[in-house]
Amino acid sequence: MPTPRVTRRAFEEKNRLVIDGLRGLTPEDLEVWETGRDWLARRTLDGEQGTARRRHPRARLAVQAYLAGHGGAFTDDIGFGGLALRTHRKPPLQRGDEAYVRLRLSRHSVYLSGRVSWADASRLGIVIDGIHPGDARLLQAMVCEKLLHRWDRLN
Repeated sequence: MPTPRVTRRAFEEKNRLVIDGLRGLTPEDLEVWETGRDWLARRTLDGEQGTARRRHPRARLAVQAYLAGHGGAFTDDIGFGGLALRTHRKPPLQRGDEAYVRLRLSRHSVYLSGRVSWADASRLGIVIDGIHPGDARLLQAMVCEKLLHRWDRLN
């Protein structure tokens, strides 16, 4: 497998800056972060087993969420392009319904819109259709933080 064009240490540093949001990243910082993010995502997906491969990596991540019009929930996992929500009662939405979600990520509220791709007795999957670019970066950085343990194995 080809090695990444950035070091794990450099990527972790930039990833932490995205998550903390304490200061803006310079264009150079952002380029390092995006390079590392893309490499980690590609290698994670290449390493997946089975027939149902995802288009975006996902990580087990439980955070508070609010499903608009339906109440509190929390995430089972989050990915670059979607998430799985666990609701406190039977999911009120069905496949194809629009969904609006607020997540609490690293002291920030992230708002996204999407559509339900699947639902079962207590969970539902949402494909993200709309999210602010800064919020998308934060969401991706949170996923990358959970996937970093794979960096050395993927190298």
